[in-house]
Amino acid sequence: MGEDAWTRLKGIIANYCFGSAKEKIEPSSDLVADLGLDSISIVAIVLEVEKAFGVMINGQDFNDSMVTTPKDIMGLIDRKSTGGSAING
Repeated sequence: MGEDAWTRLKGIIANYCFGSAKEKIEPSSDLVADLGLDSISIVAIVLEVEKAFGVMINGQDFNDSMVTTPKDIMGLIDRKSTGGSAING
């Protein structure tokens, strides 16, 4: 995963985390169990990811990919972006 893409995604996720959860954001962190995010926060993150990375993610994409971690989100961005540019920087 490209450092720039990870930094952008981590910043987006951090906007929805409270307290010490912001310090726990790692590629393998569970969005709900580790970071304390609820479904409304996750939807808001998806909307911000769409804008930041220029991709369209619908609910079915999210559910079919079984997205539970930031790494999963990066994989989804990669699949939805042209040529995988989100992951490569």
